[in-house]
Amino acid sequence: MKKLIFVLAITFLIASCKESAKTSDSKTILKTTKKGKSNYKDLYVNITFSDGPLKGTHKFVKEKGKIANIGINYFKTSKNPNQVNSTSLSTNALISEDGKLKLMFLSKSFKGKIEKGNHDVIYFTDSSKDKYCTQFMILNNGHSFDFSRMKSKNITCNSTEITGFSDWKEGTVMNRRTVSGNFIDTFELNFKNKDGKSVQEVTAEVKVSFNSRQQEMKSE
Repeated sequence: MKKLIFVLAITFLIASCKESAKTSDSKTILKTTKKGKSNYKDLYVNITFSDGPLKGTHKFVKEKGKIANIGINYFKTSKNPNQVNSTSLSTNALISEDGKLKLMFLSKSFKGKIEKGNHDVIYFTDSSKDKYCTQFMILNNGHSFDFSRMKSKNITCNSTEITGFSDWKEGTVMNRRTVSGNFIDTFELNFKNKDGKSVQEVTAEVKVSFNSRQQEMKSE
């Protein structure tokens, strides 16, 4: 009788350990899944300059621990008539991979929904009543370059090409997907030197490629 009770006790102990291991494994998988939902590593903006101090390609990403955005959104309606039935790419507070340049903002709008192919540009008017289609500004964040900041002014306004997008991922409130594309424009680049006085102006072709995030409210 004592042997039977001992065998039953050992059997129960082994079964309990196995169940505990399953629970532990389940919790580990759940944590990994939650962490994956907030992953921004697939989002970026590449900017390639044909000339000037920034000649070459610079990759900008979300700075760890900072509120930043690489978003693309379709506007079916808008208070701004130019923005009706259009899509806008916008970024803010991105940093270069080496941490030495900051892309303070970049924006470009085009006509229609997010579909593969080329899309004509949307024009806006600034405070000086000059038309523009793309704006971006870069700050020196500790690089050896002589400039402290760079501002851009469009010379050309070419179309934006949407090259692809992922499947929608369902969230609690919003659905989201990744949208990729590119455009090439010519800019007058204004570099303000570190002395705060002298300015260098360069005309350059600028190619922008991006992986951005589109978000839409879930339909009821």
